[in-house]
Amino acid sequence: METTSRDDGTRSSRAQEKKACYAGKFKLAGGSEVGHDVNFKLILTNLKTDAKTIPVNITANAILYNRKPMHNLLKDSHTVQLGPTEAKEILFTIPYSQYEDRLPAENMIQVRAVCLCEQTKDYVVVERNILLENPKLKIMVSEPLMVNKESTVEVSFTNPLHKEVTDCVLTAEGSGLIKEVLTMKVGTVKSGETLKIPIKITPNRAGHRHLVVDFTCSKFSNIKACQAIDVASNPNDCLYAAPAPASKK
Repeated sequence: METTSRDDGTRSSRAQEKKACYAGKFKLAGGSEVGHDVNFKLILTNLKTDAKTIPVNITANAILYNRKPMHNLLKDSHTVQLGPTEAKEILFTIPYSQYEDRLPAENMIQVRAVCLCEQTKDYVVVERNILLENPKLKIMVSEPLMVNKESTVEVSFTNPLHKEVTDCVLTAEGSGLIKEVLTMKVGTVKSGETLKIPIKITPNRAGHRHLVVDFTCSKFSNIKACQAIDVASNPNDCLYAAPAPASKK
């Protein structure tokens, strides 16, 4: 009998007349930021009162948005001894060096465990998709913005890696804020360094506007952030835009 546990927490069975005698699930054991090791646990639980021996085969693959596997990142096997109604955790690690140059733009890793109970011959397949987060951009608006007045908005990026990133490019756009897409080559950012990029903008329309920025470099692609900005038509109507960024992957 096969039972499959998917990353949405549901469980499907090809033999509904017989319940699984054990269950499995994945759980993250730490953060999920690009640039750090990915640590996760497989938790196996014996649902019955008799002991069980369960060989487990683990794989992890970098995948595209359609779940097509691109690169194998981990392959491992364990044998788990479970006492009556016992639960055990097995910790796995995918080092950053293992996925550094193998992660597609989707930043997605699928982990999969195939578990076979030696006593009952039941096997369970546990799957989970892990979405890794890019570092965030911050947008700071330090002064009120007004139509036809040049102002400076600052975008900052902090390199979380233990190595420098190169070929950094920032693009910015915003209806009523920037006439054409602005592209800036901003060079190299050392490990742990924060790069602050000033953007000169002269709004041509008043009202509620949105500044959208995109940052790409040798190790990260398409890091995006969006900031709402209120533009006044005259000095008496100036509204200060809160600097809290709204970032998205």
